[in-house]
Amino acid sequence: HPAEALSIEFLAGRLGYSKYYLSALFKKETGCSIGDYIKIARVERAKVLLASTNINVESIWETVGFSSRSVFGKAFHSVVGMTPREYREQKLRL
Repeated sequence: HPAEALSIEFLAGRLGYSKYYLSALFKKETGCSIGDYIKIARVERAKVLLASTNINVESIWETVGFSSRSVFGKAFHSVVGMTPREYREQKLRL
């Protein structure tokens, strides 16, 4: 549920681990931090919405769980290498 407000503390509590143990275990098993994994999952969901709907970017960043448009834009660019608008325009040309 990447759109939900997730935190390491919440996940650790649900799983019965300390946040430090869960963080280390997750990094060991996946090669990335929990925060990065959540960010990537949210960006992947946003990519689907950008490519397959006419929902505006304002609604997409809220729908996928980012705290603001600027946080969404920075995260999207760091994962995809372009802005959400550029991504949508590229998908529309295909």
